[in-house]
Amino acid sequence: MNYLVCDIDHTLTPFKDIAARLRLGQSLVSRVGQKTAQSVSYFVGQCFETNLKVARGDRDLGEKGQEILHLLDTASKQIVKKTPESQNVSLRWSRELYMMAAQSVVGVALSLQLMIEAADAYWRGIAMPTDPRDSRVYPDVIQFFKWLDEHPTPWELILVTGSDRRLYFSDGKLVYAPEYSRQQKWERIPTLLLQKSGNRVFVGDPIGKPDHEFWRRVAETEAWDPLDDSIVVVGDSYRSDICGVKQLEANPDILVYQPPEAKEQGSGRYNITTVLIDRHDHSYPKDEIPEADHLISSFDEMPKILEQIEVGDTDGTG
Repeated sequence: MNYLVCDIDHTLTPFKDIAARLRLGQSLVSRVGQKTAQSVSYFVGQCFETNLKVARGDRDLGEKGQEILHLLDTASKQIVKKTPESQNVSLRWSRELYMMAAQSVVGVALSLQLMIEAADAYWRGIAMPTDPRDSRVYPDVIQFFKWLDEHPTPWELILVTGSDRRLYFSDGKLVYAPEYSRQQKWERIPTLLLQKSGNRVFVGDPIGKPDHEFWRRVAETEAWDPLDDSIVVVGDSYRSDICGVKQLEANPDILVYQPPEAKEQGSGRYNITTVLIDRHDHSYPKDEIPEADHLISSFDEMPKILEQIEVGDTDGTG
């Protein structure tokens, strides 16, 4: 079996953070005023960009970036975590948390309910296209799906995506519950992707990429076979998508179950090909992304990679 495992945000779909933050700011104006709303929105953007750098493996966060991470970690101590497995989970991607941290930076007091409302406005900005003809999926991805439909060799599409760490308000506190956060993320996934994947979606609540527990859950749920299956993983984050899944290849013992035949033949390693997609010209030096087998800028390049794998040319040398 051939599996095509794809990240969603920045990989299959654009993530319009600026437009979403505009909606967030607009939702705050009537309560805190235009200038303060803009300041909160700007800080939310700084938090997002800092986390994005971390996810992509950027070590140069600067003093400001380190300060933001400290503020987020401090604010997260005030969040109620509902389940035992979520106690040690980082909430750094939570927009509600960004606004909680913004209070000390901007010098404003926001009610917890207002944080929830503003976060809802933000995510509506991400999930609702302004043009009804917009499928919220990159055009090159749509073309690639057409190629897959016509291609004689089947590839099973699986979606893997990080958590938005959505919070809700209850009994005067902000609460993180994995099931709630997971459902909120599911609801903003474009219908086209759900249809193409047959609803095979793995969301990182409570444990997400790059943690090996996340990738183990994917491998064991899908019953990947090291002997027979080809697995291609495509994502925009070197740290979360590429290095994360490579743990399965390097450390097959982390799996609870492997086919007996694989153990007998001494081949517990998965046949994994990793594809790092760089849509924004980060100009990754090859020596800084050693775990990425391919570096692409568009899904227009994917048919050639899959065809090479089908004939056993995994390194693309021909």
